[in-house]
Amino acid sequence: MDRSVRSQFEQLWLDGGQSSPSPALRGNWGALAQWFHAYRYPDSAARSYANAILVEPAEPRWPYLLAVLLAEQGESARARELFQAALELAPRVQSIHVRLGDLARQGGDLDAAEAYYRQALSLSSTDAGARFGLGQLALLRGDAEMALHWLEPLSREQPDAAVLNYAMATALRLSGDLAGAQDLLERVPDENLHQIGLRQDDPWWTELLRIEQGSREVSRRAVQAVRRGEHQRAAVLFGIAVQRDPEGAEERLNWALALSRLGHHQQALEQIQEAVARAEPGSDLHARVRTEAARLQTQAGRPRQALAILENLLGERPEQTRARVQLASLLHSFGDLQGALRQYETLRELGDFSADLAFWQVAAHLALDRRDRAAEQLIEDLSNYPEARQLRLLQWRLMATEVSTDQDLLQSVLRQAVQAMGDPPGLLEAETQAMLYAALDEYEAAIAWQEAVTDALSAESEAASLQIARRRLTLYREGKRPSRAWEANERLIAVPLQNSPAELPSLH
Repeated sequence: MDRSVRSQFEQLWLDGGQSSPSPALRGNWGALAQWFHAYRYPDSAARSYANAILVEPAEPRWPYLLAVLLAEQGESARARELFQAALELAPRVQSIHVRLGDLARQGGDLDAAEAYYRQALSLSSTDAGARFGLGQLALLRGDAEMALHWLEPLSREQPDAAVLNYAMATALRLSGDLAGAQDLLERVPDENLHQIGLRQDDPWWTELLRIEQGSREVSRRAVQAVRRGEHQRAAVLFGIAVQRDPEGAEERLNWALALSRLGHHQQALEQIQEAVARAEPGSDLHARVRTEAARLQTQAGRPRQALAILENLLGERPEQTRARVQLASLLHSFGDLQGALRQYETLRELGDFSADLAFWQVAAHLALDRRDRAAEQLIEDLSNYPEARQLRLLQWRLMATEVSTDQDLLQSVLRQAVQAMGDPPGLLEAETQAMLYAALDEYEAAIAWQEAVTDALSAESEAASLQIARRRLTLYREGKRPSRAWEANERLIAVPLQNSPAELPSLH
């Protein structure tokens, strides 16, 4: 126990220094229970709440908070009884109705859950927990329209709430809006330390959270620092959180991620291994820590170690889609395109797909010269993700490298490419322009665009990409077009051209 927390406890227990601890005589059992609860001593908290209920039987906070504690531990039946007891004492506190609704929903009694949520809204029409609960109920009933009715306004109020964005994405996917679902999922940070919870109007729970001066409170301050871009300060605060709770796996995980952001890869790996050792085997946290461990190994230049972690994790927990996305990316980078394609197909089957993953799946087909399969997949994916610019560029590349493509169609595609080009254009756009010009036998224009690409890549440490670009440039100088739309070791490089579009050839 760190010094500030010990001092706080001694003040509470000894009443500012008196020698005889007697919280019951001072009526302090409730305050003591809150302290134990805040600092995660569940057994001591439960006993103290029970004493508080005996000492202050008319106080609704104690059965309510004891019910919250028991619900956290999976004791739903006892928690429900205590929430009902709190409700009898305070029938107009909407957070009690919300908690009862959550328990009913988790237990599969959807009608009872709806009644509780609607009662909460009759007491407070803007209650976020009740509205979110009704949205979740609609999802369980397969009613995407009603889910969006409840979740969309809430999403506008709390656009960064991770759990809300997941629910909204599920509703959009259920309604057939795959692109909208992907946009929402992209709001959810991959890193655990960036994720924000749903804000709810629950003053008794808020009061309890304010007690804590230990690791969770320090971690909250660290997350705020991350969101302000103060990564050095965040790393220091996460380190303090670990000092205050050395056995906390989540604290170690957050510190590792913060250290990695600063480029301290070895220290980050040390902390992530400590987190793996402390997380309960088989838990969701254990899976999340191992997934992050693989990502940090990759960042530290140890992709083979990352591969072993991911394969072991997915052997035990095949439903872990974030780990599977990482595995697909690693296999693709190793040149194991068949293995990567198996992972992409599995992700499609699991229903956790995106325009980005669709791009790499099509790219793998093209690298394996499966042109027909790539063309079919592009038609399907562009219907699901019509705004996916990179997928569209792959389709244009496929057309440009197909000898039988109609010239009028290529002219039309080139016009679209020119109109949609960024300023400055990226490398993927520029190389696609070069391919289209070559397909139209306008090799001077193709050479100019491709030279701009090689100039940009020469300034970067991207040897493989530069080699591919130079090979294409040689083909254009020889009056030939590339036979492949995408190479096996080709990568997406986020580097703008040094030339502006105005300095490069365009349609007359």
